[in-house]
Amino acid sequence: MLTFLRAWLMSVIAASLLLSLLNSLLPEGTPRTIARMTGGLVLLLVILRPVTQLDLSGLDLHYGACTQQINQQIAAYQEENEAQMRTIIERRTAEYISDKARQLGLTCEAAVTAEEQESGVFSPVGATLSIEKNQELSNYIASELGIPAARQQWKSAG
Repeated sequence: MLTFLRAWLMSVIAASLLLSLLNSLLPEGTPRTIARMTGGLVLLLVILRPVTQLDLSGLDLHYGACTQQINQQIAAYQEENEAQMRTIIERRTAEYISDKARQLGLTCEAAVTAEEQESGVFSPVGATLSIEKNQELSNYIASELGIPAARQQWKSAG
Protein backbone atom coordinates (compact mmCIF):
# COMPACT_ATOMS: atom_id res chain seq x y z
CA MET A 1 0.00 0.00 0.00
CA LEU A 2 2.79 2.40 0.90
CA THR A 3 4.68 1.65 -2.33
CA PHE A 4 1.50 2.22 -4.34
CA LEU A 5 0.94 5.56 -2.60
CA ARG A 6 4.56 6.57 -3.20
CA ALA A 7 4.39 5.68 -6.92
CA TRP A 8 1.13 7.59 -7.29
CA LEU A 9 2.54 10.65 -5.54
CA MET A 10 5.68 10.56 -7.70
CA SER A 11 3.58 10.40 -10.89
CA VAL A 12 1.51 13.40 -9.76
CA ILE A 13 4.67 15.37 -8.97
CA ALA A 14 6.31 14.41 -12.28
CA ALA A 15 3.22 15.38 -14.27
CA SER A 16 3.00 18.69 -12.41
CA LEU A 17 6.67 19.50 -13.08
CA LEU A 18 6.37 18.57 -16.75
CA LEU A 19 3.25 20.69 -17.18
CA SER A 20 4.91 23.64 -15.41
CA LEU A 21 7.95 23.38 -17.69
CA LEU A 22 5.73 23.18 -20.78
CA ASN A 23 3.71 26.16 -19.58
CA SER A 24 6.82 28.30 -19.12
CA LEU A 25 8.22 27.38 -22.58
CA LEU A 26 5.07 28.18 -24.58
CA PRO A 27 4.43 31.71 -25.85
CA GLU A 28 1.59 33.84 -24.50
CA GLY A 29 -1.74 33.56 -26.25
CA THR A 30 -3.94 30.81 -27.60
CA PRO A 31 -1.34 27.99 -27.68
CA ARG A 32 -0.54 28.52 -23.99
CA THR A 33 -4.25 28.60 -23.06
CA ILE A 34 -4.90 25.37 -24.96
CA ALA A 35 -1.83 23.75 -23.40
CA ARG A 36 -2.90 24.80 -19.90
CA MET A 37 -6.39 23.34 -20.43
CA THR A 38 -4.98 20.11 -21.84
CA GLY A 39 -2.38 19.96 -19.10
CA GLY A 40 -5.05 20.38 -16.45
CA LEU A 41 -6.99 17.44 -17.90
CA VAL A 42 -3.84 15.30 -18.02
CA LEU A 43 -3.05 16.18 -14.40
CA LEU A 44 -6.63 15.31 -13.42
CA LEU A 45 -6.26 11.92 -15.13
CA VAL A 46 -2.97 11.27 -13.32
CA ILE A 47 -4.59 12.15 -9.98
CA LEU A 48 -7.65 9.97 -10.61
CA ARG A 49 -5.75 6.99 -12.04
CA PRO A 50 -5.90 5.02 -8.74
CA VAL A 51 -9.70 5.27 -8.78
CA THR A 52 -9.80 3.50 -12.13
CA GLN A 53 -7.67 0.69 -10.72
CA LEU A 54 -9.90 -0.02 -7.73
CA ASP A 55 -11.17 -3.57 -7.46
CA LEU A 56 -14.78 -3.21 -6.37
CA SER A 57 -15.60 -6.90 -6.71
CA GLY A 58 -14.69 -7.41 -3.04
CA LEU A 59 -17.14 -4.69 -2.02
CA ASP A 60 -20.16 -6.49 -0.68
CA LEU A 61 -23.27 -4.44 -0.06
CA HIS A 62 -26.04 -6.01 1.98
CA TYR A 63 -29.01 -3.73 1.64
CA GLY A 64 -31.34 -6.46 2.84
CA ALA A 65 -29.48 -6.81 6.14
CA CYS A 66 -29.42 -3.03 6.58
CA THR A 67 -33.13 -2.77 5.89
CA GLN A 68 -33.84 -5.54 8.37
CA GLN A 69 -31.73 -3.83 11.05
CA ILE A 70 -33.45 -0.51 10.38
CA ASN A 71 -36.89 -2.12 10.65
CA GLN A 72 -35.89 -3.84 13.90
CA GLN A 73 -34.61 -0.55 15.29
CA ILE A 74 -37.82 1.24 14.25
CA ALA A 75 -39.89 -1.44 16.00
CA ALA A 76 -37.75 -1.14 19.13
CA TYR A 77 -38.15 2.65 19.13
CA GLN A 78 -41.91 2.34 18.67
CA GLU A 79 -42.17 -0.10 21.58
CA GLU A 80 -40.07 2.18 23.76
CA ASN A 81 -42.15 5.18 22.73
CA GLU A 82 -45.39 3.36 23.54
CA ALA A 83 -44.08 2.29 26.94
CA GLN A 84 -43.01 5.85 27.71
CA MET A 85 -46.35 7.25 26.55
CA ARG A 86 -48.22 4.75 28.71
CA THR A 87 -46.06 5.63 31.72
CA ILE A 88 -46.50 9.37 31.19
CA ILE A 89 -50.27 9.08 30.83
CA GLU A 90 -50.56 6.84 33.89
CA ARG A 91 -48.36 9.11 36.01
CA ARG A 92 -49.99 12.38 34.98
CA THR A 93 -53.50 10.99 35.35
CA ALA A 94 -52.61 9.75 38.86
CA GLU A 95 -51.25 13.21 39.70
CA TYR A 96 -54.43 14.76 38.33
CA ILE A 97 -56.59 12.51 40.53
CA SER A 98 -54.47 13.30 43.59
CA ASP A 99 -54.78 17.04 42.87
CA LYS A 100 -58.56 16.76 42.54
CA ALA A 101 -58.69 14.82 45.81
CA ARG A 102 -56.70 17.64 47.46
CA GLN A 103 -59.23 20.15 46.13
CA LEU A 104 -61.93 18.07 47.82
CA GLY A 105 -59.95 18.10 51.09
CA LEU A 106 -58.76 14.51 50.73
CA THR A 107 -55.23 13.13 50.87
CA CYS A 108 -54.69 10.19 48.60
CA GLU A 109 -52.22 8.50 46.34
CA ALA A 110 -53.52 7.19 43.04
CA ALA A 111 -52.19 4.58 40.65
CA VAL A 112 -53.64 4.50 37.15
CA THR A 113 -53.50 1.85 34.44
CA ALA A 114 -53.72 2.82 30.77
CA GLU A 115 -54.38 0.73 27.71
CA GLU A 116 -53.97 1.40 24.02
CA GLN A 117 -57.27 2.10 22.30
CA GLU A 118 -58.20 1.22 18.72
CA SER A 119 -57.08 4.67 17.61
CA GLY A 120 -53.56 3.92 18.88
CA VAL A 121 -53.82 6.38 21.77
CA PHE A 122 -53.37 5.33 25.38
CA SER A 123 -56.27 6.12 27.70
CA PRO A 124 -56.69 5.54 31.44
CA VAL A 125 -58.90 2.51 32.10
CA GLY A 126 -58.45 1.84 35.81
CA ALA A 127 -57.48 3.56 39.02
CA THR A 128 -56.43 2.38 42.47
CA LEU A 129 -56.77 4.91 45.27
CA SER A 130 -55.27 4.82 48.75
CA ILE A 131 -58.38 6.12 50.54
CA GLU A 132 -61.83 4.83 51.30
CA LYS A 133 -64.37 5.45 48.58
CA ASN A 134 -65.46 9.04 48.15
CA GLN A 135 -68.52 9.29 45.93
CA GLU A 136 -67.79 12.81 44.72
CA LEU A 137 -64.23 11.88 43.66
CA SER A 138 -65.50 8.63 42.12
CA ASN A 139 -68.08 10.51 40.06
CA TYR A 140 -65.44 13.01 38.97
CA ILE A 141 -63.05 10.23 37.89
CA ALA A 142 -65.84 8.55 35.93
CA SER A 143 -67.13 11.69 34.23
CA GLU A 144 -63.87 13.55 33.55
CA LEU A 145 -61.41 10.70 32.99
CA GLY A 146 -63.76 8.05 31.65
CA ILE A 147 -62.78 5.47 34.27
CA PRO A 148 -66.03 3.75 35.31
CA ALA A 149 -66.73 3.12 39.01
CA ALA A 150 -66.34 -0.63 38.38
CA ARG A 151 -62.69 -0.03 37.38
CA GLN A 152 -61.93 2.13 40.42
CA GLN A 153 -60.39 0.34 43.38
CA TRP A 154 -60.56 2.03 46.74
CA LYS A 155 -58.96 1.15 50.04
CA SER A 156 -61.51 -0.84 51.97
CA ALA A 157 -62.68 0.33 55.38
CA GLY A 158 -61.28 -1.52 58.29
